[in-house]
Amino acid sequence: MIIPTSWAATQPSDEVDILILGAGWTSTFLLPLLESHHLTYAATTRSGHDNTIPFTFDPTSSSHAPYSRLPSARTILITFPLVGRGQSQTLTTLYAATHPDTATDTTMTVDGAGAGKEKGKEGVEGEASKTRSSNGRRWIQLGSTLIYKNQGWNDENSPYETEDARAVAEDELLRIGMDDHHKNTDHNNNDNTDNNNNRSSSRACVLCLAGLYGDKDRRPRDWLGRVARQKEQVKAKGAVHFVHGRDVARAVVLCCRGFEAVAGRRWVVTDLHVYDWWDLFVLLGPSEEDDGDDEAKKLQLQLPHRYPYKKWVLELMQEEGVRALPREKEGLGRLMDGRAFWRAVGGTPGVGRVS
Repeated sequence: MIIPTSWAATQPSDEVDILILGAGWTSTFLLPLLESHHLTYAATTRSGHDNTIPFTFDPTSSSHAPYSRLPSARTILITFPLVGRGQSQTLTTLYAATHPDTATDTTMTVDGAGAGKEKGKEGVEGEASKTRSSNGRRWIQLGSTLIYKNQGWNDENSPYETEDARAVAEDELLRIGMDDHHKNTDHNNNDNTDNNNNRSSSRACVLCLAGLYGDKDRRPRDWLGRVARQKEQVKAKGAVHFVHGRDVARAVVLCCRGFEAVAGRRWVVTDLHVYDWWDLFVLLGPSEEDDGDDEAKKLQLQLPHRYPYKKWVLELMQEEGVRALPREKEGLGRLMDGRAFWRAVGGTPGVGRVS
């Protein structure tokens, strides 16, 4: 991943639209999208490779030095997990101490296909409209849907594991900018429906991402051998959820555009599909009928393990009385409903579904 020097801010005096703390796999999709919107950005890595800024978050340190190297930004995206009590407070406090809140706002529009177009005050494409705002900088934390444990349907209003280390840090981040009454609210009672007024005063949101996948790496096809190697392991598998890296990038940009719609709460971000592992084993698994095909053999040699998934699934369908795939959703265990986020930001996933 090479970050163009013309886009990456490397001086603390530079002000950018978005600061990415931890430029990893997701940034390979996010940075090109930011460039297509003519949004300025800076990104950090531990080593500072490829034109990034060297930065390592140390929750035990109160030193201003690492933060002084970072530019001022309208939006800060945290891609790495913060855990437990105090870490979100430490990160945001030290950044605020070294960066007076004078960031600008950027208004943009995103087309339905996800390519994105910006419009300035006169509606000219390719020119961002920047205005001073008294709302303060915004924080976006990338989280995980794994904090939702209930069987059946789950969405952003569902009970979650409030003592999960990541959830604790996320709740702390969400309280940034809220009034004193909300700061003193007990968040350990699994009542996850926030007061609308309290949410609107927050300057943070959390995107609980489903399983991340891509085109050339992080492919669900390559995970089959780790998910199940025996028929009984296949039998035990139920629902699974995914979101493509390009749609994560799109979600971040849409949050920057309409932050008020997502502020103060966590959101479930999926590609709007609930996948049945049995269906994926059949769809993505190697086929016995392809044994004589040279191209199929090459593909199968690339798989870490080769198991008769299709044969196993067919046997299980007969044994369990399943007439067709995918199976009925309500029998697949934990299900994630990701509709609300895309409705809130006025967009849709652009990639489609795993194939």
